[in-house]
Amino acid sequence: ERAISADPNMPRTRAKLAIPFVGKDVPSHSSEFAHPDIIIGLTVLAYRYEGLRWSDFNDIIASLRSTLTKEIGPWNERKSSLRYAAWVKEAGGSVRIARNYLDEESTTNHKHNKNHNTSATNNREEGTTMMMEVDEEEDKRKEVVPLRLLKRSNEDQMNKLFQLLFKLPDIIHWYLNEFIFP
Repeated sequence: ERAISADPNMPRTRAKLAIPFVGKDVPSHSSEFAHPDIIIGLTVLAYRYEGLRWSDFNDIIASLRSTLTKEIGPWNERKSSLRYAAWVKEAGGSVRIARNYLDEESTTNHKHNKNHNTSATNNREEGTTMMMEVDEEEDKRKEVVPLRLLKRSNEDQMNKLFQLLFKLPDIIHWYLNEFIFP
């Protein structure tokens, strides 16, 4: 914002670089470094250390959603959807899958039957059950909706996804190649 206010003729796309440029190979007046290789290196380092900004992340999701609608085939086999799922998996999360009611019911019944064991076995399994519940809560925190169901207007979904992905090296690399250094 400060660079744009100092030089209103600077293109907005140049503000995403570590060192803003006015034109090709012409850094802004406030720039200390004029060599393009230095600027590229500093930009990559800045994104790697700081992660994506919210606006960068929003651009990525908009691009993925746009590309997803243009691709053909089953939703979960489209290139954009596979890229999204790979990023989520790499970050330690999982993409939520529509579960069948019967699957959830059988899981619930299994837990219920597990609690009716004998008292000696029950004490031993109680600690395991508590560990499983903690793991399940952690899994739910890292579980995100599929790309085709993701709504950019849903702040909870977007915040959850942003916290999971904003420092992921692959998404930063993809963003830099697609948006900053095309």
